[in-house]
Amino acid sequence: MSRSDFVACAPGLEPLLVDELRELELEIDRSLAGGVELSGEPETLYRVLLGCGLGLRVLVRITGFVAREFAKLERELDRIDWRHWIRPGEVIEVRATARRSRLYHTGAIVERVERAIARQLDVAVPSDRGEPTTSVYLRNEGDRIEVSIDACGAPLHKRGWRVESGKAPLREDIARALLRLVGFEADWGLLDPVAGSGTLVIEAATIAAGLAPGIGREFACMRWPDFDTAAFARAQARFVVPASKAPLPPIHGRDRNQGAVAIAKANAARAGVGDRVEF
Repeated sequence: MSRSDFVACAPGLEPLLVDELRELELEIDRSLAGGVELSGEPETLYRVLLGCGLGLRVLVRITGFVAREFAKLERELDRIDWRHWIRPGEVIEVRATARRSRLYHTGAIVERVERAIARQLDVAVPSDRGEPTTSVYLRNEGDRIEVSIDACGAPLHKRGWRVESGKAPLREDIARALLRLVGFEADWGLLDPVAGSGTLVIEAATIAAGLAPGIGREFACMRWPDFDTAAFARAQARFVVPASKAPLPPIHGRDRNQGAVAIAKANAARAGVGDRVEF
């Protein structure tokens, strides 16, 4: 099934995100404030999730329509085959935004979405069963409504290795953006004299090692009823790094705080680059 995806990023990173997605051999539909739109088969989505280091979240567009009254909204929501996207028993989180629209009460919009899903599936809102496992987003801009589902779960910048951090930690996507802005290459060395919990150094080391940002992670789309395991395996295969005996570039991190150094070493080990960096 063909997808329409929106890859969200931090404000100002859109040009860098476009370049990164093109390096992943993905075709861009258009660049917008706050992200990039692209379309394709499920494997396109999986390649973004695994290989995108600058994105924050990937929203898959389910449908779009115009609605100026709640009756029309409810009819359109009932047209969606929610069983295609959500398994029975999932805990659902619904978020809505509205600007310059007749349907401006976001709480009432959220209720309609929850009811539409519940009419088809045995699901619950987060307050009933704990943490949500599926997030649905509804955006109402000038009465044009777009319904999307989050494919990520945890945001993309949370690679999974930074269990601990120091004060004012640098976010992973921002660290990668800094590296791209200076033209960092896999064979470059790097010294960060104020490394903190090691984010910049570890991002550089993963680039040098050819490790994809999302490798080893689990994503929310893996729980979708139509999750394509074969397509995901093909996407993963694109990021397999062949063994190399080439000398490793020197990548170093320093910090005056010994506690931060210890945290950085542990984070690097979890990221799979503990032997590639020196703190």
